[in-house]
Amino acid sequence: MGHLRLIFGEDYWYPKSVDQLYRPLTTLSFLLNYTVLGNGDAPVGYHWVNIGLHVVNVVLVYFLMLRIVGGRALAASIAAVFAVHPVTVARDGDRARVRRRCTDLRHLWCTPELYGGVDERGQSLSECDVWKG
Repeated sequence: MGHLRLIFGEDYWYPKSVDQLYRPLTTLSFLLNYTVLGNGDAPVGYHWVNIGLHVVNVVLVYFLMLRIVGGRALAASIAAVFAVHPVTVARDGDRARVRRRCTDLRHLWCTPELYGGVDERGQSLSECDVWKG
């Protein structure tokens, strides 16, 4: 319980804080890797979690492109490029970036204007608009 208090109460570099960077979900995922998955200081488990997060992002890109461009082959091609492109793969050791990329892709999914998701009155047809009745 003390670890959770530190994760949600202190910044990322605690106790040697050099800035006010706050990444509790990233730190919590490292704690889960370390304790729940039992990876300790062995890097292989951390790599597998990062690969899993990258695969989730590739799937999100596929479904987002399927929604925008409409064709399965083109959506799969774009997702394949995303999967292996150095810009998305080279920094995947940085879990905060991988997780943030996932959040950005979910936000794009919730932006129906990208794929013409408006009704005849110009109202948004977002599936993610939970406040509307």
